Amino acid sequence: MQQAITTAEQLCALAERSARAKQLDTARLLFGKALDMAPADEQLLRASIRLGRAGLCLMADLAEDALEDASAAWAAVQREAAEVPADHAEVLALLDTMSNSALSRMAHAKAALGRRAALADLA
Repeated sequence: MQQAITTAEQLCALAERSARAKQLDTARLLFGKALDMAPADEQLLRASIRLGRAGLCLMADLAEDALEDASAAWAAVQREAAEVPADHAEVLALLDTMSNSALSRMAHAKAALGRRAALADLA
């Protein structure tokens, strides 16, 4: 299990580098493989991968996919937060940061969809 987690994290790092290099197709493939490798019970890792993929989708102007990934990540983070005892401040702070990131990506994706709809109305 630890090997699968490590591999998924390494694939995410490669995907992020590919995205920064504007190799969006490669980054999308790597994020997909990372999500496939991440164990089902590692919700935070899976949420992190989905947030990365949501950012990539926004870069590639795929707002619908970004919204779906950010929504799934937000839900996973919320499930994890419900299980963390209140005295674990560091973990709760990390979950709060991830939740805010997911909400931000959702807002950006919704704005992009709104802009696309407005442009379609003008055409």
